[in-house]
This record gives sequence, structure tokens and C-alpha cells, in this order.
Amino acid sequence: PWIHLFLPMVFVVFMVLFHPFRETFQQDTDEGINLIKAVLVMEGHQITGDIASDQPPLLSNLLAMVFEWTGVSVNVGRFVVLLFSALLLGAAGMATEIAWGRTTSMLVYLIMILLPNYMLASVSVMIGQPSIALAMVAMLSVFLWHRDRNWPWLLLAGLFMSLSLFMKIFTAVLIPVFGIGLLVGQWMFLRGTAKGISFWIQLFKPAFIFSLSLVVISVALALVMVDLENGMELILPHLEYRQLTSVTGSITADLKPALFPILLAAIGLGTTIEKQKWLGLYPAAWAILAYLSLLNHNPVWWHHQLLVTVPAAMPAAFGVTSILKWFQAPNQDQSWKQKVFVFCGILIIGAFLNQQLRVAANELGNRAPSFRSYGLDPESGDMRILSKMNSLAQDGTLIVTDMPIFAVRAKMQVPLELAWVSDKRFRTGFLSEQDFINVIEREKPVLVLIARYPLSEVRAFLESNPNYEEVISTKIHTDRKATLYHRIEP
Repeated sequence: PWIHLFLPMVFVVFMVLFHPFRETFQQDTDEGINLIKAVLVMEGHQITGDIASDQPPLLSNLLAMVFEWTGVSVNVGRFVVLLFSALLLGAAGMATEIAWGRTTSMLVYLIMILLPNYMLASVSVMIGQPSIALAMVAMLSVFLWHRDRNWPWLLLAGLFMSLSLFMKIFTAVLIPVFGIGLLVGQWMFLRGTAKGISFWIQLFKPAFIFSLSLVVISVALALVMVDLENGMELILPHLEYRQLTSVTGSITADLKPALFPILLAAIGLGTTIEKQKWLGLYPAAWAILAYLSLLNHNPVWWHHQLLVTVPAAMPAAFGVTSILKWFQAPNQDQSWKQKVFVFCGILIIGAFLNQQLRVAANELGNRAPSFRSYGLDPESGDMRILSKMNSLAQDGTLIVTDMPIFAVRAKMQVPLELAWVSDKRFRTGFLSEQDFINVIEREKPVLVLIARYPLSEVRAFLESNPNYEEVISTKIHTDRKATLYHRIEP
């Protein structure tokens, strides 16, 4: 229906008008990594080939295609992710309408947008939101198959599931959900049919078509975008990091701000089972499996919670619908237990809205609505460093840095081996300070910027090297001090 095209576009317009993402230097350090990888792909390099990466290559390749048309731009990259977020909203709205009805589908938009970190992830050049969006389209395709019984929907489900995995593999939790759901759904459809060979073929046919589509498309994408000889680079850093004794983040702790929508989702799940709206079990199973998969995962970052809360928003919307219907029911038709339950439900809804509307208002700030960007603050530490970089070097100059967003904004190049600089790569031994020193000695870059990590060995090397001088040292948006070094030719 047109409403599920219109409302996501309203969200896009709202974010462009009111959200300060275009005046933000960097939302997350992953932005710089994803953007610089896209720049390198534009130059003909390949993820896992000569660009080290622990993440699938789809977003980098997609951004490279877009940048070929628009030119490299941080805000263009953010707008691409915003469109994926709109796709996620529209697919969730349509799926919710199929499972629970029109009223619930309208509520899911509000709940999803108000989820903790949903708006921030919608305008950050990161792979999580696009991956979840494509997984949601895959689930919508499965819902449409259940409704229409047309096999092409299963081919589309496999296609979008594969695309989702090539954005970020954490949506793999959906594969068993779809497989079991298709088997159970087909078994219910075939009840009463004689259990001969034909029955068993028909029973497994939907899951087989979905699986075949997923495998064939995944193999094709891997052949096109991944250097198979180095394909293990996508997996080894994750395995190594999981072996570390220190733990980074906790999904349970990260979900505490989402307590109220999770409680509403629990109410919605109970009512879904009571009303036998079986399609509603798909997003519930997605959320539960996602939580279990992240429970012992290391590391857990702020955006991982959306893998749980986004699908949970769908039964949460049905929970709100159910509470409002019970609230409107005549008092004489309700027991005292039902009245207490409805009262508690209304309190949860009110608490959720009160909490998240405040959070949303704080994130939006006082930006006067405008389609035009007000630009970055020229007095900020980030812009002072960027201005100094541009004054010392031209576009295309090689820079060594641990925060590549500066290279992207200055339109400078980075060495291939330093495109991906992260905690995971340092702590698993895939990158060291000596690697930085080796690159500096070999490439003799005009500029070296240390902005994210202490890199004490690199600093000591530069400060003892007569060919390099410190030109600016100032605090940046991360509240850390960044230092820029300039090469002086002997």
C-alpha cells in the first residue's frame, strides 16, 4: 500500500530537516573505515584482496558506485544509509500489516523510530542498519509467500537474505528462523494430505527454494566481490577476538534503555499466540535468537542492540494495539486482573514515550529545520586539523593516520594496509605500532595524523626523526588530543 512508501519518505525528509548529521564531523569511527574502503574500491582495489577487512564488501562496493556518480562525500554516504533505514521502515510496516493488521503497522513506525540509537544508526556510514534493512525485506518476502503461496517470493527472500549477509553477517540468525518457519507453515498447509512421497517433497519445497536461492546468490556475490584466496580474513579476526579474556560490551547492558519496548514486545508476543497470528512469531524468534547469539559475543558495540530491538518493535506495536483495545473495552467486561494489566500496560507505553521522546529531542538538538547543511564548525579541533592538512598538502597526498575520516574529508589517500585500523585488529595482533612505523619509513608520507590511539611508539619515532615536525595538537570530537606531523624534506 502507498502508505508504506509515503511514511518512510516522510522519515527521510524529517531527518534531513531536523537531524544535525550533516553538521557532525564523525558519528562513529567505523564511518571513516567504511568510507576509505569505498574510496580504495573506486581506485580498483578489492576487499580481502589488497584491502584488509573483517567485514563483508557489499557496502564498500555500493558506496564506490555511488561516489563514481556524486564524488566522494561523507554526507552522501550517510544519505545512502538513511535510504536503507527508510527501506527498513517500509518493509517492517508492510510485514506488520500482513501479520497483525493496519493499525499495528502504523504504530510500528513510531516505535521503531524511537528505539534507542535508531536515528543515529540511520545517518551513520555503518553496515548494521543496511544489513537489518535487507533482512527485513527478506522477511517481508517470506510473509508474502505465506499469504500468496507464490514461489517467486521465496527466491526474493533468498536474494535479500544473501545481500544482507554481504552487508554484515550478524543477520545469519534469521536463516534457521526462515527455514523452520517455512517447514512449519507448509506442514500446517498440507495437514490432512496423505503422507506419501509427494507430501514430503511438497513439505520441504519452500525451504529448499529459499535455501537454493540464498546459496546460489551468495556464491555469485563471493566470486564477484571477494578474493577467495584471502577470504578467511573476514572470519579470523572475529574468532581471535572471541578468545580474548577481556570482554568489550554486553548486549544485556546495552538493552536496558530498550526495556519498555521489550516489555511491550512480550505483551504483544503473548497476545500473538493467543490470537494465533502465527506470522508474528517470525520477528519474535528473530529478536530472541539475536539476543542469544550476542549474549556471549565479544565485542558488543552500541549498534548491535538494533539486531534485537528492530524485530522486537513489531510485536511491541501489537502489544500497544492490544493494550489500547482492552483500555477501550467496557469496564463491566473486564476482571480486576485485566484492569490491573491494562493499567500497567498504559504506564509502560507512557514511560516509553516519555523516555524516548526526551532522548530524540536531545539528539536532534536545536537545529533550525532546513534542507541545506549549516556546515561543520570551523572553530572545532577537527576543522582546525583539517584546515592545516589542506594547507600543507594537495588532494591525493598520502597520509598515515589511525582515523581515516580525516583522509576522506581532505580527499587524501591512505596506505592499503592502514585502511582498516580498529581495536579488534590491534588486540588480535593483526596490526601493531611497528606496522605504522614500517609504512612511514617505506612511504615517507607528507602527513602523519595520530588521533584515535596513543601510539606512543609511533609518536616517539616521529619526534626523534628530524624529517618530521609537529604542526598542530588539539582536542577533537572524541575528546582525545590529535597530533599532526608534517614531513620536512632534507
